[in-house]
Amino acid sequence: MGEGNEVLVIDNYQTGRRDNLTPQKDLTIVEGTIADSELVNKIFNEFKPEIVVHAAASYKDPENWMEDAMTNVVGGINIVKASKQQQVKRIIYFQTALCYGLKPLEQPITLKHPLFSGIIPGAAVMLSVKQEESNISN
Repeated sequence: MGEGNEVLVIDNYQTGRRDNLTPQKDLTIVEGTIADSELVNKIFNEFKPEIVVHAAASYKDPENWMEDAMTNVVGGINIVKASKQQQVKRIIYFQTALCYGLKPLEQPITLKHPLFSGIIPGAAVMLSVKQEESNISN
């Protein structure tokens, strides 16, 4: 933002803290969830991002599978679809390392590390969003 870039944040504050997002000149904060496709589409249509940094994740309550699925699966899909519609140049996706398996082949994990193809709860979501992010960014 110090370089004149405009930043828009969507946050439902389920795992984030309001004091991490102090008001600034080129920062727009929208309180909501990426699981809301109408909200995501409206924001993307109005803001027209060139680059998307996707760091949203639900993990606070391991028993709340529905919230996890809504944010991590549906929300991830909404971000990727809106990015494609707006012809975003790049998505930067913060994720857990689960898409590389429980025992990665190398440490530290590099960009060339193969994606895990087995079944780990939560990893399938991260894997599918990571693959779509790679398609847009390449």
